[in-house]
Amino acid sequence: MYKRILVATDGSKLSQKAVEHALTLADLTGADLVALKVVP
Repeated sequence: MYKRILVATDGSKLSQKAVEHALTLADLTGADLVALKVVP
């Protein structure tokens, strides 16, 4: 389904939830996960 998933994080609690969701999705689909740290 997915080959790569990009998730952006800024270190906030909300972005941590997004990272957790992306990790789960990547695990379920076998996709590579790419994280991007954003500095506000």
